[in-house]
Amino acid sequence: MTLVSQSRGNTAIVLLQITDYKSQRTASGLNDSARARYEQKTNCQMKNKATEIRLSESARLVLIDNFLSPLEEQQLFASCEKEFTWEQSEIAMFGKRVPIPRLNAWFGDYAYSYSGKTFAPKVLPPALMNVMVRIENEFSLDLNSVLANLYRDGSDCMGWHSDDEASLGVDPQIASVSLGGSRRFVIRNRQDKSDKHEVLLTGGSVVLMLGTFQHHWQHCVPKTKKTASKRINLTFRLIYPTAKPGKSTPAKRSEV
Repeated sequence: MTLVSQSRGNTAIVLLQITDYKSQRTASGLNDSARARYEQKTNCQMKNKATEIRLSESARLVLIDNFLSPLEEQQLFASCEKEFTWEQSEIAMFGKRVPIPRLNAWFGDYAYSYSGKTFAPKVLPPALMNVMVRIENEFSLDLNSVLANLYRDGSDCMGWHSDDEASLGVDPQIASVSLGGSRRFVIRNRQDKSDKHEVLLTGGSVVLMLGTFQHHWQHCVPKTKKTASKRINLTFRLIYPTAKPGKSTPAKRSEV
């Protein structure tokens, strides 16, 4: 059932009520026929509110609030904060090694590298595996890894970037789960940087970057001067093995 539909230039913003998207995927991420069926339903109770920004025919951003229940979200936040080995990585920037303004942790079948930093393969904990499998089942995505980020306060942030490393494949599909405090999530067109949109990521929500999103759009979590509670985001993705020696052996998955 469509609740609100707006347009900004060539971008359509649609607020939907969705139960799930368990149908098969298309190249643009979610199955159009499945979406149409849900939009046309008017007499059924639907539990999750989603904001979909249709950036083009092949690139979509979908935000689903309350993907996790408040109890699930609180328990997962506490588990991640306590049990992960958090580190402050350094990345290459303008020829120097610079500490990133947040803490991070990596879990996945294969090594993952970006901006000169390489994470070794590491088995996903059962709690993350459960969430990943749920995302795979509900949105028909293939995933095997997660990059976790811990934002300690409003000064911790994520700069403009696209998740387009070669190890992520041709059209990376990213599912990012938010835990804890709310933060702004801003996207901009890579060609026309004045073309921007933003959504608020609240605890328990999941944002899906689908289709060709990473080719044409960048995203960031900007700093804020407002009081900001600790926030963890879990960015699930599919990593492919590299051809470099020592980086193609997958970690053994935990039993769910």
